[in-house]
Amino acid sequence: MEKNNQKSFEEKVKRLEEISQKFDQEDIKLEEMVALVKEAQTLEKELLNELEEAKKQLNN
Repeated sequence: MEKNNQKSFEEKVKRLEEISQKFDQEDIKLEEMVALVKEAQTLEKELLNELEEAKKQLNN
């Protein structure tokens, strides 16, 4: 899998949606859940940073 920072904004959002759908599965294992939460947290941080950068560009 690509590193998160090499993905486009849209790809990161799509991946977060995929992670969210996985949590709807009843048979998800704890280890997988922990890994998915960590990945989701990383994606969230990157997306928020990208949004902040876009906001700065609009304000200049």
